[in-house]
Amino acid sequence: MTVHELKRLASGGESQYLEFKQYATVLSQITEEIVGFLNASGGKLLVGVKDDGLVTGLKYPEDDLSYIEESSLKSIKPIAEFSTEIVPVSGKKAVIVLHVPEGDEKPYAVFNSESKHKSVFIRVNDECIKASRELRSILKMKNRPTGQTIVYSDIEAAVLKLIDERGAMTKAEIVKHSDYNSRTVSDCLIRLVTSKVLSIQPANSGDLFEYNHPA
Repeated sequence: MTVHELKRLASGGESQYLEFKQYATVLSQITEEIVGFLNASGGKLLVGVKDDGLVTGLKYPEDDLSYIEESSLKSIKPIAEFSTEIVPVSGKKAVIVLHVPEGDEKPYAVFNSESKHKSVFIRVNDECIKASRELRSILKMKNRPTGQTIVYSDIEAAVLKLIDERGAMTKAEIVKHSDYNSRTVSDCLIRLVTSKVLSIQPANSGDLFEYNHPA
């Protein structure tokens, strides 16, 4: 990638497939963004670019890239595969470009070796958001080679009736308007999405579930 191509790319702003970080100092944020792209449809992460698209560059891009790769190897499970390049933008500075493909072992997670806790992230529009329990399970189920079948029971009928009457709903809204607890509704929504009856739209404020309308 040339500096002119880089600047033209940055001028379009952040999107589903593009994220900017001005510095490489907060490695946890960078690993989260990598995981977000892996769990979605892939994308590019430009390190050395401000949120507004201004290309500022990094003084020590080789060192920064080494830290990023080391952090990713230690923190991302399963192991993330992505390509990198360093694009000089002046005599003293350069931008790191991470080319992250869609992963084929979803869900990918950021693993904290001290707490043994895993956090799953996914790219949605121009944000990297933390995945809900439902989305984590759906990503895992979709990675299986065989399809998911479903046997309808009272809970499926109740959930589908609510969505039919009210349109897209969050899990919390479904629980509020039904006689079922959160875990029961959660398990039902996972079954309905993996069987392609419903679709899920991830959101920080609560995933939205609605009837699946194939393109």
